[in-house]
Amino acid sequence: MKKTSILTLVVSVILTLIFIYSLFFVKTTFTVTFTNNNETVETIKVVKGETIKLPENPTEEGKKFIGWYSNGKEVTNKTVVESNMKVEAKFEEITTTTKKASKKKKENNLKTDNIRQNNK
Repeated sequence: MKKTSILTLVVSVILTLIFIYSLFFVKTTFTVTFTNNNETVETIKVVKGETIKLPENPTEEGKKFIGWYSNGKEVTNKTVVESNMKVEAKFEEITTTTKKASKKKKENNLKTDNIRQNNK
């Protein structure tokens, strides 16, 4: 056998072994970036086909955390990763009734009751 034939055979065997190794032992990973107000909260690597580990829920003053969302769909710890993802925190405004407003409402109710009694 010629030296070039042996070299070609060795290179072919090595490339075949690398290909087989990559099929069975190299796992594809994707980047999942969690953001809040377009600022990165956390970035993780997830193996293709595995589920996400969610970070701690962020907080914002005067708002209630609703969940994590990507492309309009909720992302949970059961979400399977098939590609790179950007996941955004979603909040809703908290509406509160202040004591002052409640007190004023009670005062108005009392005035209304007094007017009704005086009109009888």
